[in-house]
Amino acid sequence: MESMMLKHYTIFLMSIISFSLLGQSGGLQYTSEEAMDGYTMFETFSSTYLVDNCGRVVNEWLVSDTHLHTKLTRDGNLMYIRNGVIYVKNWDDELIEFVSVDSDENLTLVYEVIELPNQNFLAVARQYFDEDDFEAIGYEFQAGESAFFMDAVVEIDRFTSEIVWKWSIADHVIQERDSSAANYGSIEDNPQLLNMDAIATFDWTFEESFMINGMDYNPELDHIVLSVRKMSEVVIIDHSTTTEQAAGSTGGSSGKGGDILYRWGNQQNYGRGIEANRELYFQHNPNWIHHGEHSGKIILFNNGLSRQPEISEGIIIDPPYDPQTRTYHLEDGEAYLPDGPTKIYSHSTASGLSDMYSGYTSGAKVLSNGNILITEGDDARLHELTPDGQLAWQYDIPVFGYIFRGEKYAADYPGLEGKDLTPGETVEFPSSQVECDTSTISSTYENLEDNLTLQSLGSNAYQLYNPSNRFLHLAILNTSGQTLWTKITDDLTHQIDLSTYPQGVYIIQCLDINEGRKLENYQILR
Repeated sequence: MESMMLKHYTIFLMSIISFSLLGQSGGLQYTSEEAMDGYTMFETFSSTYLVDNCGRVVNEWLVSDTHLHTKLTRDGNLMYIRNGVIYVKNWDDELIEFVSVDSDENLTLVYEVIELPNQNFLAVARQYFDEDDFEAIGYEFQAGESAFFMDAVVEIDRFTSEIVWKWSIADHVIQERDSSAANYGSIEDNPQLLNMDAIATFDWTFEESFMINGMDYNPELDHIVLSVRKMSEVVIIDHSTTTEQAAGSTGGSSGKGGDILYRWGNQQNYGRGIEANRELYFQHNPNWIHHGEHSGKIILFNNGLSRQPEISEGIIIDPPYDPQTRTYHLEDGEAYLPDGPTKIYSHSTASGLSDMYSGYTSGAKVLSNGNILITEGDDARLHELTPDGQLAWQYDIPVFGYIFRGEKYAADYPGLEGKDLTPGETVEFPSSQVECDTSTISSTYENLEDNLTLQSLGSNAYQLYNPSNRFLHLAILNTSGQTLWTKITDDLTHQIDLSTYPQGVYIIQCLDINEGRKLENYQILR
């Protein structure tokens, strides 16, 4: 009888939690006439939603455990990667296509998939490397580290699943520590190669090596821009090569094969700058700009992790592209230009933004009307700004945890033509109280005191102090958004132990069950 009561009590609590996750603090927070007329897409780890500017659902796809981003194809279908496979669902949530690479290829697809003009898929991949593979290219393992993957980019024929083009970081690395390795050389004299000893150990020290966490394709240039997170750089490579040329240093329209055509964000990585010159800190989501005054430039989300002060920002840079040589200008002995961003969007430069910081995930993209969509991943928040930095629209995604990235599509996006876009209910319940035709920011919970503190007890143990005895749902999440541990408590203090987890970064998240809102996200380096 007691166990049955406990079971019913657990179900009751989970019902409260489920209700609270769709709490009043989510949904539309701000809207104005400056917002682009269109539809915004985001994930909640169980579904993907497309909502109008009032936050009302126009379509829902039941997908879960994607890795880590859904988007629309040109035909208006849903495209995403899950467990290394590319899936496509139609508007009615029916699976119509899946593409997986042959297991003999030794690759796993992750993070980003792009539909190319020829209908093929371009995807980020992890290539399995054993310790001998890493040591052959001069990789130096840190104490307790267990890297298993090298980063790659592949083009896949969507009808045959054949890899028709491949580029791997492993073919374009250098180090000047081990003279017995084949890639030994001068880092300063070879900016077209990535320094094996410049990989950061501050952030993520297991499984992945360089960690490509996002990319974009420019069809006019046939170039690919990559975010190499653990080097705090964005790099550009040539897609016009063959696979054989992509593994070397000649060929393609640039004549440089698969070597790095351009890099920006951390000059000291190639010996042409110092820490003071560094611009990027564990960035995400570089995108070429195709609309507005900055067309042809690149926008990205600079997370700001490990920078003091820790501030995130959307930044625009202008790579010095030379159309005659189809390369990027670089003076002998100098670093790649520009010296700094053309434009910065942060809470200190944009009007209407609250404090914006997300050490993980997130993104920035220029929309077709010239506005800027910024995903603040840690807080599951979407900001739309005008080109001059005025807040035009803000939406808080009602999800327990954080998101990878959101997208927004203009009302005239070709894939939406002929689709039923009749708005339904909002994702959150009860619905946001923001009037959709006004520009009033919701102030719900704005002035409430949370009074939570987290204190280190040493040996990777922490004590949470809850002086108001709030009814809390506590969770430990990894940086992929996976929940590793949960606890429901209203105790004054509660101890949280991370000592049994692998080295890495973890999120201790605190949700007020009664009020249905997230109180704190504590980022812990284990």
